[in-house]
Amino acid sequence: MNDMPDRDQWACFDPALRMLTWIEGLPQQMKTAAEEWPNPRLSSTAQGPVVAAAMGGSAMAAEVALGMVTARTPALVIRTDTLPHWVDSRWLCIACSYSGNTRETLACYDDSFARGCVAASVSAGGVLAERAASRKALHRTLLAGQPPRTAVGQAVVGILWTLWAHRLIDDPREVVVATADGLQRQWGLTLGKPEPWETLPGQIAAACHTGYLLVVAAGPTMPAALRWSQQLNENAKVPCYPLEIPEMLHNHVEGLEASARLGACLVVLRDTSHSYAESAAMDFISATFQAFGGRVFEVSSTGESEFHRIFSLMYMGDQVSYLASLLRSTDPTPVERIAELKRVIASP
Repeated sequence: MNDMPDRDQWACFDPALRMLTWIEGLPQQMKTAAEEWPNPRLSSTAQGPVVAAAMGGSAMAAEVALGMVTARTPALVIRTDTLPHWVDSRWLCIACSYSGNTRETLACYDDSFARGCVAASVSAGGVLAERAASRKALHRTLLAGQPPRTAVGQAVVGILWTLWAHRLIDDPREVVVATADGLQRQWGLTLGKPEPWETLPGQIAAACHTGYLLVVAAGPTMPAALRWSQQLNENAKVPCYPLEIPEMLHNHVEGLEASARLGACLVVLRDTSHSYAESAAMDFISATFQAFGGRVFEVSSTGESEFHRIFSLMYMGDQVSYLASLLRSTDPTPVERIAELKRVIASP
């Protein structure tokens, strides 16, 4: 592809190739987190449903992790500063914040104690770790020193360990390591190739960096669509919107023509778990969007386990966001508006 920055130019936009290194290092990050596995399990465990309180990338990590427990007990992720009124002492509440200082997550964590919940937390330090220590509550410590969105691998493993410690899931380490190995192979076929702009991530980045994306998913792949949105927003400063089947079939499908004519790109995340109805809806949406002149990209998951397949879709989005940032001559690491907004709402 023409007019794409060569590898030796990437450091002009990504100083010291920081973000590239973090993205490439995701598989090893997962392996390391799985190897640093505290033992033994807790003697007293939670028996009831699970709520994870988190925001941003931590909430997305919780979505992926809780996907492994829902067959045994109800589990949900909340992205607010207040626990639902029906959460009581029967619930396990897991507060996850990479920094340990997320205002909303801290509020829910404190609220969980007031309600008598079984409380646990995951962070790389901060106030959350301090409050866990003062209360002698279960806490999984993550490695610090990187942007929260790049720590998704260890955050997921940290939450998985918490669930395992409470005997809510089987030992997930084998699945985690197999997934990490698969992501390393995936890297070799995408950004690890000599000509990354000719790969699918390069093609999508080239198509979307001047406009916006719509990412369609269904069922267990929705966390991957959310990850695409977060990464395109934060790394490339590109608008990206996750759309869920079947909900979008009852509303957003009527806006496809306008989106196509405004220059949006449509990305459809495919997975073997999708039902006939979900797959047929994706076929219809793709054909309709193309008929209106829009660009459509199909991204199929890889891997044997559902966990691996979700991460394969997420990892593709990470790479698209990175290449899109280069095309926009944008440093993918800083998130200045987020930092400014946090300062604004911190003071009454």
